[in-house]
Amino acid sequence: MGAHWGRTVVLVRDYEEAIAFYRDGLGFEVLFDEPGEGGFRLLHLGTGGETGLWLMQVLPGDERLVGHQAGGHPLGVLYVDELDAALARLAALGTVPAQPPGADAGSRWAHVHDLYGNQIVLVQLFT
Repeated sequence: MGAHWGRTVVLVRDYEEAIAFYRDGLGFEVLFDEPGEGGFRLLHLGTGGETGLWLMQVLPGDERLVGHQAGGHPLGVLYVDELDAALARLAALGTVPAQPPGADAGSRWAHVHDLYGNQIVLVQLFT
């Protein structure tokens, strides 16, 4: 059986602020953005290829779920070409690492939070 991961759902309060954060801070691009049935917005962001994020505006009454989808654990890992450049872009948006960046023989990494509190691990692999 063949399979591949398509999108991870991220609950957001506001589509436009979320697009700006993921685009300007993490280098995502809008892959698909069209209205769906009943006013639902189909908004997919990615870094190339098919895998990416599906941003969904939280439903009224469920606002407490925004930023807490992973129960305090990382929501995901984003591989970056240059960790320092990624951290600089995020710093320009007011985002700083949640803890000091780390390193081992094969990589450098930093844990950051998106504008809703979701933890994302940025990893630069050494070649």
